[in-house]
Amino acid sequence: MTLNLNVFSPRLIKLLILLVEHADYVPVASLAEKLGTSKRTLFREIQGCNRMLQPFGMQLETKAGVGIRLLGEPSDKSRLLKTLMDHQSTLGFYDKEQRRMMLTAELLKNKSIVKLLNFAQLFDVSEATISNDMDLLDEWFNRYRLKLTRRPGLGVYLEGNEDDVRKAMTDFVHMQLEENKLMDLIYMHRDKFDFEDYFSSNEPNGIMSLLNRKILIRVIEVLKENKEGYLQKMAESSFIGLVIHLTIAIERMINHENIDIDSFLFEELKNDEDYDKAKVLAEYMEDEFDISFPDAEIAYILMHLKGAKLRYMDSSLDDDLQVLVKDYDIKRMVEMVIRRYEQITGVSLIDDEVLETGMITHLRPALTRMHYKLEIRNPLLEQIKEQYASIYENSKIACDVIETELKQKVPDDEIGYIAMHFGAAMERLNQRMQVNRTIRIGVVCASGIGISSLLSSRIRSLFPEIFEVKPLAMEDVKAGIENDVDLLVTTLVLKQQLLPSVYVHPLLAKDDIEKIRIAIAQSKTIKNDLFKKDESLTDKIDEIGQINDMIKKLIGQLEVIDVPAKSTFDQLIESCARNSSADDQVVKQVHTDLIRRESMGSVILENERIILFHAKTTAVTEPLVKVLLSDHEGFTDIQAKNAAGILLMLIGSPSLKIHREILSQISQSCIEDDRLSLAIIDKNHDRIVKEIENICMRWYRNEMLRRMP
Repeated sequence: MTLNLNVFSPRLIKLLILLVEHADYVPVASLAEKLGTSKRTLFREIQGCNRMLQPFGMQLETKAGVGIRLLGEPSDKSRLLKTLMDHQSTLGFYDKEQRRMMLTAELLKNKSIVKLLNFAQLFDVSEATISNDMDLLDEWFNRYRLKLTRRPGLGVYLEGNEDDVRKAMTDFVHMQLEENKLMDLIYMHRDKFDFEDYFSSNEPNGIMSLLNRKILIRVIEVLKENKEGYLQKMAESSFIGLVIHLTIAIERMINHENIDIDSFLFEELKNDEDYDKAKVLAEYMEDEFDISFPDAEIAYILMHLKGAKLRYMDSSLDDDLQVLVKDYDIKRMVEMVIRRYEQITGVSLIDDEVLETGMITHLRPALTRMHYKLEIRNPLLEQIKEQYASIYENSKIACDVIETELKQKVPDDEIGYIAMHFGAAMERLNQRMQVNRTIRIGVVCASGIGISSLLSSRIRSLFPEIFEVKPLAMEDVKAGIENDVDLLVTTLVLKQQLLPSVYVHPLLAKDDIEKIRIAIAQSKTIKNDLFKKDESLTDKIDEIGQINDMIKKLIGQLEVIDVPAKSTFDQLIESCARNSSADDQVVKQVHTDLIRRESMGSVILENERIILFHAKTTAVTEPLVKVLLSDHEGFTDIQAKNAAGILLMLIGSPSLKIHREILSQISQSCIEDDRLSLAIIDKNHDRIVKEIENICMRWYRNEMLRRMP
C-alpha cells in the first residue's frame, strides 16, 4: 500500500511538513497563520487525511482548545517527511489550468480577505502570476454577478450575495464531476470509503474543498432511504444536482451563511402544489443534521424539484399522467414546436406519439426552470452541436415558438435536449422507411472465442433486427477477413480500418450500447466488398476437408472431468492445464498462457454457472475443448462465484479461422441455448458430451450450406 500524494493539496502537504517537525500539539491558529488561511479552511483540509496516511501507520489527532498533532513512530515520521519534501519539489507540475481551478475553489470558499502572497505561497508561483490568474478568472465570476475585489496592501476577496456564490459553487463542482461514476457509487456501493476515495481522487481540482464529503455521504443516505416516488423518477443529472445543492446548502447553513429570497417569489412558491414535498424533504435533513431549514432554503429545494428532469413519464401513475395530459398549454406548445420543425425539414412527425410524450415530459420541468432562472447542464451539448448540427439548428429555430409565447430565450442546453428528442424521432422515421435494411456486425477481441463470443450474444439480443453478428479475432482483422461485415464492434483499439468501427468496454456499458445504435444507423446498406475473394470449387472442397478433420479431432479429445469443489481459483487453472495433455511441456505452456489470459480479466457466466477458461497457445495446433465439473454443488472459492463447471477452450497461435469459429459457437451456445449449461449444472457427463457434439453438428451443417449452396 502506497501513499498517493496526488490527492493532497499543496496546503495540506505544507501542513503535514509543519506537524512532522513538532512532537506535541500545534495550535490551530498558529498553523492557519503560517499557511495563510483560516482555521475553518484548515479543518476542511484535514478531512479524510487519516485514511490517506494509513500506509505510513500515522494519523492526525485534534484536541479542542489545544491544537493538532501527528501521531507515529519517529522512523515513520522521517520516512513521511522525506516523501513529502521530495513530492513538494514537483508541485510546480500542476499546469496553469489546474492552478486556476484550485484558485477558483479557494476564492469561493473564503469570505475573508486574503493576501496575494498567501496564494502565491500556496501554489509556489509569484504574486504577479496569481494576479494574472485573477484577471482571467474575473470573467467567470462576473457570469454569476460576483466580483473579485482587490485592496492594495490588504489582499483580495469575493463580493456577491449568497445565492450567486452558491450557484457558482454548484456549477464549479459540476464542471469537475464525473456524474456517471457518482451515480454508480450512489446505487452500487454502500461503503462510505468508496465515496471518500472518489472525491479524494478529484482533490487536485479542488472539488472536495467545496463539497464536505461527510455531509455529502449523509445526504445521499437520507435520499436513498427516502421512499418518495418523485425522487425515484428523477433523471440522474437532476438527482445529482439535488445532492450537490443540499450538500452545499447544509454546510453553509451550519456556518451561518444564509440565503435570501424575494418575498413575492416566496409567496408564489409557498402556494405551489409541490411545496409540501420540499418541506418534508427539508424535515428529513433537519432530523439528520439537527439544523433548522429557513423558509428561503425550503423554497430553493422546491425550485430544484420543480425543475428536475424526469427519467420517464410512467403511465401507470394516473395522477402524474393526468397532470401532464390536462396541462393544455404545454401540450399545445409541444404541438407547435413539432409543427415548426416539420415546416423547416419537410418531414412529418406529428403522428409520432413517442416524440410527443417525450417532449411533454421534458418541457414541463424545462418551462419551470426557465421561469425560475434555473440552469440545466447538458453534458452532450457540444457533441450534439458537432455531430448533429442540422438537427440542433432546426430544433433551435423550432424553439422560436416557445420564445415568442413566453417572451424569454430558451437556453442552449435546453435546446440540446429537445434536439435529442427530434433526433430520436428522425431515427425512428428512418427505421420505418428502411424495413429491409440488413447489417452485418463483426465483434472483435484478441482470440475471437472469448469476450467477442459473449459480446456477440449480447448484441444479438439487444439488436434482434441485425442480420448477422459474428465474433472475429484480431488475426481476422489483420488478414482482412472481415469482408462479409459492415461494422466492427471491438474491445481492442484498431488502426487504419476501412470499415467503420465502435470501441466498447467488454461489459458493454450503457454508453457503449448507444454508440453501437448510432453506428448501426449510420452504416451503409451496401455490403463491403473491399476484401472479397472468389473461391474456386477446389478451395471449397479443401475447406470442407479441413472442417471434417477438425471436428473429428475436437470430439475425439473431448473429456468431462471431475475436480475438487474446494479447489482455489489458481488450482482450477492448474487442473485445466494438467488435463489438457499428458506432455509436461505442453501442460507448462498451457498453464502459462491461461495465467496470461486470466490476468486480463476472468470470464464467468454467473447465470449459467460456468467459468470460461480460454487461451491462445503455441502448445496446441488444433482446437481443444474440455469440461471440468465441481465434485459437489459448486466451486467454493469466492472468485469462482459458485460455478458448477468450467469450459476449457484452447486454440493454436496462430490458428485457422474455422478453429476460432467452432470454439466461438460453443461459447455462444452457453448463453443462447441453455441445454449445455443445464447439463453442466446437472453434472451429466453423457449429456454434456452429446450437447457439444450437437453444437458442432449444427455449425457443420450451416457451414456446408454456406459453402455449397
